[in-house]
Amino acid sequence: MLDLTVPIVGGISAGPGTVTAALDLQPTVDAILATPLTSSDGIVTVDLDDGLILVNVAKLLKGPDATDLNGLSPNTQVLTAATIDQIGAGIADALGGLGETAGELIDAALNTATLTLDVPVTVTLLGQPAVDLSSGVSGSLGGFLGLEGSTAPTVTPPPAIPVQLADPLQTVLNDALAGLGGALSGVLEPVTTGLEGTVNTLVGTLTTAIDPLLTTVLPNIAQLTINQQTTADPDELENTTGSATVRALDITLLPTLAEPLARVGLASSTVRVDTAAEPAPTLTGAPDEVRPGQTVDVTTEGWEPDTELDLTYVDADGNEIGTSTVTTNGEGVATDTFTVPDGTPVGDLTITATAEDGTTASDTVTVLAPPTLAASPASVPQEGTVNVTGEGWPADTEVTVTYTDAEGNPVGENTVTTSGDGTLTDTLTLPPGTAPGTLTIVATGPDGLDATTTTQVEAAPVLTAAPGEVSAGDTVAVSSAGWPVNTPLTVTFTDADGNEIGTQPVTTDANGTFSTTFEVPAGTALGTLDITAADGAGRTASAEVEVVADPVITVTPPVAAPGDTITTDGSGYPPNTDV
Repeated sequence: MLDLTVPIVGGISAGPGTVTAALDLQPTVDAILATPLTSSDGIVTVDLDDGLILVNVAKLLKGPDATDLNGLSPNTQVLTAATIDQIGAGIADALGGLGETAGELIDAALNTATLTLDVPVTVTLLGQPAVDLSSGVSGSLGGFLGLEGSTAPTVTPPPAIPVQLADPLQTVLNDALAGLGGALSGVLEPVTTGLEGTVNTLVGTLTTAIDPLLTTVLPNIAQLTINQQTTADPDELENTTGSATVRALDITLLPTLAEPLARVGLASSTVRVDTAAEPAPTLTGAPDEVRPGQTVDVTTEGWEPDTELDLTYVDADGNEIGTSTVTTNGEGVATDTFTVPDGTPVGDLTITATAEDGTTASDTVTVLAPPTLAASPASVPQEGTVNVTGEGWPADTEVTVTYTDAEGNPVGENTVTTSGDGTLTDTLTLPPGTAPGTLTIVATGPDGLDATTTTQVEAAPVLTAAPGEVSAGDTVAVSSAGWPVNTPLTVTFTDADGNEIGTQPVTTDANGTFSTTFEVPAGTALGTLDITAADGAGRTASAEVEVVADPVITVTPPVAAPGDTITTDGSGYPPNTDV
């Protein structure tokens, strides 16, 4: 209630007046919250009531006149640096109109809020009320404040007023209106005139705080892709197999993680190529049977050109024993060569080619046991004979057998042909000078197929005979060393005519030596007498002596008297020998 008591001359008094106002701002607040704020380009709308920021993606990506998302390029990214800047600018633009909107709604509220002023006016005569001139003024708060668009207050005069009191009464009412308008202006001025500036300051602070959230946080929360699809050169699609999917919108949550939180495709459309008539890729390994050390030639075809394939080689025990990466040529064909490692188990060797999309082609070849080689005897003397046998070789195949002594010198090489069952045999007599020690024997077949064995070459035993010259009836002393211990031997004596004139059995002692004697029999041919010791295992040792005639003495004359001269001639003696 406002005290509007006004003294009036001539016994007229007014007041105190009564002011009644009906102002409900809740609808105004509701209207502010319920009124979406849209940026001038139509891209961003801020819904204060729900706390949402709505982005018109069509206008964001295609311009302010866009009404749909059709025609966008494949894999169009929604949240790029440029579009995020547009969204931030749109938020600032939309909220920038909040102050003006709030002011307009407050003015509208004031223009609808009612205010009634009742002014009691009484004329007194001789100290007693004589005439009641009470009046009233009613209207909107906007009208009392003189706001734009408002209607001026309405004055309700008394039912009957003497002419002489009209002017004084009007003065009372004018003063009441002026007082009330001033009082209301002081109270409502911050709400009307100052509200817009306050709201604009608040909006500026809010948009400044939102900006880093948009530029830094938003791209890490979600990635939006429109018209998401796998792209390819049209020339490469002629023989495409499998399926292709196009998604109107693809949403990836927490896209910067190594494993994004989730991926959702909206409005998907999938086209699948019927591959029933398309031959599946094939792979062939050749030959069908291989041995460790041999190579497998791999051919795979029926792929797309320039397809990268991972080849794996798995043995019969399930172990991966080799890998390779190849790329198909323009005809969709790729090749590879693989050498079967030593130690690969007998059985199926599985070869598989795998493309990036999971398509596979495979084949198997059979791994056979590796060929073998054996030599006998286990120990052979120098110049002895080595016997070699082999199994598990390809049938009817040429194999080269080489022999290398302990000093690395080649001492023999033969080429043999395997039989129908894959076996081979070879024999080598060691040449003179073969070094004692390990004799290495290697058989080499086609495609790098080989086998190795060894035997031991023992130093040859040594035999000596003395004296160097003998005659019939003389004794020859024979000694020998370098034999296996406790080994029975046979010593053979052969004359210059090749006749065996004697044999003797002997046994070596614990040191591998023996000694014996031999008397040259009468009638032994003059010349070289060969003496040979042999053990029956191929070991031999030889020596020789010369058999010469007995000396002959001739006396001339055969009969002489004392005083006669006798001439003695001798022959058959060693040269330059004192007799």
